[in-house]
Amino acid sequence: MNSRAGGIAARREALQRRCAVQREQLTASINALESRLSDVDRATLVVRKLRLAPILLAVITTAAAATPLFRNISRGLTIVNALGQLLRFRRLGAPVVQRDRESKHPRQLP
Repeated sequence: MNSRAGGIAARREALQRRCAVQREQLTASINALESRLSDVDRATLVVRKLRLAPILLAVITTAAAATPLFRNISRGLTIVNALGQLLRFRRLGAPVVQRDRESKHPRQLP
């Protein structure tokens, strides 16, 4: 009986050590998650404040739209979108048509 009790005690100690290691790993994971969620909490707080002050949101949006950077980003996105559509049409096998300026008649590009 003593050897059986000793085996049980040894297994219990091993399980307790495993539990301690898992507890430490869980604590580290939770701390990492909490740090990420704190950023989300701050963003949520900003959104709530802006929701309460729609005039401030309108001013910020207007100011952002007036900046040259915003205009350039907008133009860039328009160009990227147009190129994406062109590539999609080419992949589908649809002919790309271009008009001659002089003749005003469409001609198919290779």
